[in-house]
Amino acid sequence: MNQHWAFPLIGKEYTDGTDGRSTDGPDTFNCWGLVRWCFVQERNIQMPLIPVGRNLREDRAEAIRQVEDATGWRRSYDHVPRDWDIAVMHSADGRHVGLVLVVNGGVHLLHALEGVGVILTPIGELWMFALSNITLWRQA
Repeated sequence: MNQHWAFPLIGKEYTDGTDGRSTDGPDTFNCWGLVRWCFVQERNIQMPLIPVGRNLREDRAEAIRQVEDATGWRRSYDHVPRDWDIAVMHSADGRHVGLVLVVNGGVHLLHALEGVGVILTPIGELWMFALSNITLWRQA
């Protein structure tokens, strides 16, 4: 098994930022903060700051539209996940986001979950976290 650049992120803590800790790394993340950190660190691509938290559920759809407008990322309709796609899903708390990565031949989602932290989940096992209705976004 090859060492992947994302492996050191696994196990980092989740925070919604209300405790004063950074939501976009390097030691604590929310779901969007993790995606932002990965793009800036590994691709030198700045993604816009989007507040994420339980009290902002209603604003997440608008925030996703803002990212589309600001970055040129577009929804993919082929439904085949590719390395570095952004996956947007529904969860019990609203929307959730993660980064699709091909790791050692398998397609996974790198994401930060409240109460769990940063994890790497095979795409086919996202149902275990009650994540559904996945849409993929990629750079146009």
